[in-house]
Amino acid sequence: MIAATILYFLNPFDVVPDLLPVFGYTDDALLFASVFKSIQTDLEKYCEWKGLSPDKYF
Repeated sequence: MIAATILYFLNPFDVVPDLLPVFGYTDDALLFASVFKSIQTDLEKYCEWKGLSPDKYF
């Protein structure tokens, strides 16, 4: 999911073209935010599995 998001960001021909001044990167930013929010629970579980405190990182 992260790799697909990075590829989407690097592709200049996405839903809203990056050539538009402000709006071009808005859809990219929203996609990054939604992907990182969706994997946050997995990262918290990984922290707990490693014996780390998720509160320190999130």
